[in-house]
Amino acid sequence: MGTWMATIQFPDGSRKYLRYSTNVEEMFNPVYSQSCPLNGTLPDGEHCYRATPIGEPDPSYPDTPLGPLDDIIPVVVTTDSDPHEWHALFSPRHGMVLGPRSPFHSRETQETYELIADDAGVRHLCEFAITEDRPGLMRPNSICELLLTGPPLPYYKEPYWLVDFHPELASEDIPYIDLYAQWGSPDLCRTCLVDLLLNPPRPEPTTKPEPSSPPPQPRHWLSRLFKR
Repeated sequence: MGTWMATIQFPDGSRKYLRYSTNVEEMFNPVYSQSCPLNGTLPDGEHCYRATPIGEPDPSYPDTPLGPLDDIIPVVVTTDSDPHEWHALFSPRHGMVLGPRSPFHSRETQETYELIADDAGVRHLCEFAITEDRPGLMRPNSICELLLTGPPLPYYKEPYWLVDFHPELASEDIPYIDLYAQWGSPDLCRTCLVDLLLNPPRPEPTTKPEPSSPPPQPRHWLSRLFKR
């Protein structure tokens, strides 16, 4: 059975609970205010062989508009299945965790986006840097729809499987960075972080497109490979 409990801890020390699946490595709403600990007794009198949320789920309002970003609360997520810990965002207006739902989100983000600062020094998640040697398309390249042409900051990591085949693409040794742990930093674009959760990138096509369909655009790391 691949369902375990995930605990979210708020800045004031309070906690709420969700279910976490090891089959897909993600946690899922709804949020619960109560839990049964390991070896505890469930409300029906049965033995609790694994910690689990219990009771009625908290009210949730998934269709509510997002509202001010200052209303969002950063939380720390831990899971009972493995020693996973990551930072996430809880929306009181929705009664839900916006995400990330997986401890592997930071890795995926670093393998997909670059981090570029605007003129005010605020860092944004970008598809790629528009520079003289990489002119790209003169269109917004940040998740929050800005056109940024500055140099990439030390953040992006080529996918490990790409480096296995092309070790010359390996970047400097940059650790995996959990940007959601920096939610309160004034030099980090919170709109980029929230939009990435609410509008995640579409997965790559798994089947060959029909001849009449335009070919899928390569991700920016693939464009790099072709340009070198």
